Amino acid sequence: MYRSTTGTEVVPLIVFTLGGHPHAIETSAVQEVLRMVAIRPVVDAPEWVAGMINLRGVPALIIDLRRRLGIGVPTCGLATPIIVTRTAKGPVVGLIADEVTGLHDVPGDGLFPTSEGGLITAVARIEAQLVSVADIDAVVAGAEHLLGT
Repeated sequence: MYRSTTGTEVVPLIVFTLGGHPHAIETSAVQEVLRMVAIRPVVDAPEWVAGMINLRGVPALIIDLRRRLGIGVPTCGLATPIIVTRTAKGPVVGLIADEVTGLHDVPGDGLFPTSEGGLITAVARIEAQLVSVADIDAVVAGAEHLLGT
């Protein structure tokens, strides 16, 4: 979050689609966006963990967001994006999305916290659309043993 030149609080989000619906995470957690690479399966992982990749010498857990959020069967191709993030504890985690659609600065009054405190922590109003905002730490919860944290 930062203050714009007008003094209002702004939350920068990276917006992506899953099953045709917009979702987002805060850009402060995002390291980079990659195209699909070979993913190595991991033993004893939840079904929503796609596996691990070697990201320039750093192991990164890859989570299939469609499976994690219960949004249908994933389809991956060479152009499928992996949003590389860092959790609050530091490990690198990649999130498989259908498509990254853009970066948006959302004014503080355009972000509405959810009451359930689950994977989706807020809903953002972006260009007349309602976008679910996911919490990266909540998304990773249940796979911490694979991260060594």
